[in-house]
Amino acid sequence: RKSWMKIGMAMRGSTSILPITRLPFYGFIIGVLSPLLSSFITGMPNLGRLPFMIGELSMYGLIMGFTIHNLKMHEKPFGIIISLILSMISGRLVYGIMILLADYIFKTNIGIVAVGVAIMMGVAGILIQLVVIPPFIYLLRKWGLLNEFIR
Repeated sequence: RKSWMKIGMAMRGSTSILPITRLPFYGFIIGVLSPLLSSFITGMPNLGRLPFMIGELSMYGLIMGFTIHNLKMHEKPFGIIISLILSMISGRLVYGIMILLADYIFKTNIGIVAVGVAIMMGVAGILIQLVVIPPFIYLLRKWGLLNEFIR
């Protein structure tokens, strides 16, 4: 763990444009590993959807970690909700770009329709996340369970 922190600190010191610390990196890795493990254990997502889910969820983790840890959005009013929205938009953009790229490579001509369907199917999940996650984070912080990660 300490070696990753040293790498993160070295990277953080080497650039003034995009500060990189451990939390966005961990979020990215969790976003990659979660659908892989789920696919291995449960078969969902299926192998056809797996790369798209990895792209989307890794972007969720990266952007959420960056906005919370680097931009300190958790200290701002509605910061958690703003971070969630930014991460969900970013993840859906990556998902859409990957669908369009796959559509172009495999010449299926369903790319735009697939992107539209993915956005429409995701609305319920987006609303659930916006309602459930902020109070959950509030409780975890109140109980002191996030103090090591969110300062």
